Amino acid sequence: MRTLALLESLVGQGKWDVQDYSARLAEKFGKSSLYEQDACDPDKWPDLKEHPKDSEGKVIEEQRKWTMPLPGPWRHGSIKGFLKNYVNQGKRFPDCGSDDAQVDGCCKVAPLVALLAGRSEMLQTVDQAVRVTQNTDAAAGYACGFARLLEKLVLGSAGSLVEALPLVGKELLDPARAFQSPMDAEVAANLGRVLGELEGLSPAEAGLKLKPEASSFAAAGLA
Repeated sequence: MRTLALLESLVGQGKWDVQDYSARLAEKFGKSSLYEQDACDPDKWPDLKEHPKDSEGKVIEEQRKWTMPLPGPWRHGSIKGFLKNYVNQGKRFPDCGSDDAQVDGCCKVAPLVALLAGRSEMLQTVDQAVRVTQNTDAAAGYACGFARLLEKLVLGSAGSLVEALPLVGKELLDPARAFQSPMDAEVAANLGRVLGELEGLSPAEAGLKLKPEASSFAAAGLA
């Protein structure tokens, strides 16, 4: 839905417009959207209602307000954070972005690379689009790294992902690179891991290998 909102904004405006995109997102995920359910707490919107708990902090099952899976789509954490800032508090870009640092932002990359590949404003635009909902260096930095990779393939400067990875890794460490992110060195290092540690693995195998050490969930690397 985030990508659809971006596509509609680009077509409707004929260009990148951060305010238009923000408004479309608020509408797509707002109170009149399919994402609004009975489980939502009107007093703490867009969070879900809290279940009553006993003295030990356990949910009182007979008083449970909702169960999983929810009967319809649900809002990701970054979208909830955006809605709290944009709708509830009236904040606008870049202050409307949440503190979420997950990979959600990469879903916005393809339309922007398709429109702006080879143009100087591409990476800055990707950075802005991500920060609308995720105003963190990690989310924006990794999305920009993905955009660099995709641009190499779109423009034909690399014929495959294997060819593009080292080119982008080198580019991210170039002091004279056109657009710089605080995460560039980390992104470059992790791109190197793709060729070094993950080459030849299936997506499922790679996901298991990428599991954060602090997580007890075996499939956390696939998230």
